[in-house]
Amino acid sequence: MIAVADIVKDPNWYLHGINLDEASLLFVKTDQRALSACSFLDHRFDIQGLPSVSIPLANLLGLSESIDSAVPTFVFHSAFCCSTLIARCLDLESENLSLKEPAVLMALANYQRIGHPVLANPAQAQAIYTLVTKLLFRKFGIAQTVLVKPTNTVNNIILPLMATHPQSKALLLHSDLESFLISILKKGEQGRGFARQLFTILLMDSPEARQLDSTRLLRMTDSQIAAITWHLQLEKFFDVFKKHDSSQVRSLHCDRLLENPRSSIASLVDFFDFTSLRENFERLMDQAPLQSNAKTPDQKFDAGNRSQEYAKARSEYSDTLEVIIPWAKQLSFKYNYADKIANPL
Repeated sequence: MIAVADIVKDPNWYLHGINLDEASLLFVKTDQRALSACSFLDHRFDIQGLPSVSIPLANLLGLSESIDSAVPTFVFHSAFCCSTLIARCLDLESENLSLKEPAVLMALANYQRIGHPVLANPAQAQAIYTLVTKLLFRKFGIAQTVLVKPTNTVNNIILPLMATHPQSKALLLHSDLESFLISILKKGEQGRGFARQLFTILLMDSPEARQLDSTRLLRMTDSQIAAITWHLQLEKFFDVFKKHDSSQVRSLHCDRLLENPRSSIASLVDFFDFTSLRENFERLMDQAPLQSNAKTPDQKFDAGNRSQEYAKARSEYSDTLEVIIPWAKQLSFKYNYADKIANPL
């Protein structure tokens, strides 16, 4: 039987899950190539047939200091803003590994959201966050860096994740309200359902939004709910800017990434201080999937395609946009509606 200390030292034993009811972590045996290739390391990551082991938290917390990990570097984001694309663009074999939407962070965010008793003690919660972060950021090579791009419902725990290391850095990637609404509207019923589902999750994170009268909510249209959802996502970013300055946290509108990917990626590499990527920048750009769909790389898709799609949808849904956007600009929960996001890259 493999020793716990050996599992902790070996990044091939990937941290996939956390169960706070049982106070344990789930590891699966995989490799760097599989982790890099996977668009979603959540429930869509096929772990069937992989060796796995569940280890009590109590057996791991004492080993946290011994874990050799990279400095935590994150891409947090709002929905529909090319976060998978930017993570793939920064993934370069042996130089940087991008982990996209790890299930363990989604679970931890949900435990925080419901106020799980294991996280009630601040010192204990911080120890768990530190352990999870160190395990995720284990390196496959001495000079390798690691980037983690959580799902957007993890934004409620940005601050405790950033607090696990004094040199942590994060990019807050976002779109504007109009683009978010268009993304929802052009997906039809599926998009409207997604927005309402996301709204119910983000509502749990906002004491101010929970004051909305239930009758008023029932009278709101799908587009109004979507607008509130977009605003609640950005409010989490505003919290981060109150705590961290531009040396640790920057923002980027996804349109800038699409309009000038080379410049945006170069700026991000410099901000994250990814020395190896800077030295291998041309190789990085040569393999960047800028002409394909980042989530489904076999599909051809680029900035021109996106621009054409959105222009068509903007015309098709102009009546809705002309009503909802002015309405949304009056929104104010913890923060007032804002078009501009601080600390642009």
